[in-house]
Amino acid sequence: MADQSQVPEPAPIQELSHRSQWASFAMRKRVWNFQRDVSVLPDPKKGEILPAEETRYPKDTDGTLEKKLRVGIIGAGVSGLFTAMTFDYLKEKYGLDVEYEILEANGEERLGGRLFTYYFKNKIDSEGEVVPPEVGPHDYYDVGAMRFPDIDIMERTFKLFKELGMEFNDQDVKKNRETNPPKPGQLVPYHLNGKNQPMLYNSVQVITDGVKVPTAEAFNITGLPIEIMKSSPDELFSSQIKYYTYLYKTAGPQIFWNSLMHTADHYSVRQYLTQIATYDYNTIEYLETMNFGNRWYDQAFSEAVLESLDFDATARWWCVEEAPSRLRIA
Repeated sequence: MADQSQVPEPAPIQELSHRSQWASFAMRKRVWNFQRDVSVLPDPKKGEILPAEETRYPKDTDGTLEKKLRVGIIGAGVSGLFTAMTFDYLKEKYGLDVEYEILEANGEERLGGRLFTYYFKNKIDSEGEVVPPEVGPHDYYDVGAMRFPDIDIMERTFKLFKELGMEFNDQDVKKNRETNPPKPGQLVPYHLNGKNQPMLYNSVQVITDGVKVPTAEAFNITGLPIEIMKSSPDELFSSQIKYYTYLYKTAGPQIFWNSLMHTADHYSVRQYLTQIATYDYNTIEYLETMNFGNRWYDQAFSEAVLESLDFDATARWWCVEEAPSRLRIA
């Protein structure tokens, strides 16, 4: 039996993403409401719900219960693979023997879940013949997760990088670019924006300055209010959530959670921008297209606020050379 005193403490809630913190807060709120409303506790002798400790640890009256804990892990995505890795770690360090099986519908060829990379391989010529590809060093497309910000809530992710022996190769340092080119599987800097970066909207191309997203006026978009035309789309959306982000940073998480739940959680992003911000239909469609993507504004407004807290454009960002799908085989 493992020494329970040596079992590591769970991660502090501050190290979780703001979405996870919100889920924890909402769950505690629901449990509190349930406990407040229930006047009589369930009685197992009357066939009512058993206490949790009796369902997790049934009594072995005849010695036939299997002693080893068996677990089924649904999906071989990052969470599933990391869960299996955690069980291996607990067995090695603390003697907790858990027998697990990973169940993945797509088979071994699609491990990694959202860490999926599409490689541009064979090409077809005009006569329908397969032409051997001339694959370059970055001839691929990351469909899923591709970039990782070095911020507090990502601390455990970066610890995982180091646990897997993945090296950081800072290509922003000139001597590294010249003498130490990146190798497959290394972490290299990722830049969200850059100077002279082209953007295309309705066949109109604009070269950006690497700082601000161009305005609707720059793309010759019509049918929008004049104040919308002259403002960048990220500033227009940020102006609607800045109250909540400011509240989180100045008043603390508890007041922030309460305010978000009572004033914003019942709106979708589209409803909030319509009813509270009073943006018209064309403005909302424009903002969704420029800032996010199709149907993104159908999510809860609280989700968008939490996402803005987790996504720090000013942080140092990293990506994996030759695609993050290498994380699953590191």
